[in-house]
Amino acid sequence: MDFGEAIKELKSGQRVRRAAWAPGCWMILVPGSSFTIEEGRPLGYALPNLIGSQARYWSHVDMCVLQNGAPSLGPKVWSDADVLAEDWKLAQ
Repeated sequence: MDFGEAIKELKSGQRVRRAAWAPGCWMILVPGSSFTIEEGRPLGYALPNLIGSQARYWSHVDMCVLQNGAPSLGPKVWSDADVLAEDWKLAQ
């Protein structure tokens, strides 16, 4: 599938990956949400003057990599090769 089809699959709740990636790597869509910035939490340390405020977490795509059976997640930065690729598929 191409990149546009992969994005549609992400929006429908599916995990997608490139055929060339290791089996334990895939993409997920993280839906937006709201939360309170709390003392003692990462954003509380970064934004101490905003503790107690509501923050909005925007929807984004994360890459998931399994390492020793545990997932590591982080924002995906798309390369030109990713956007132009036609080897996208659903992740198992």
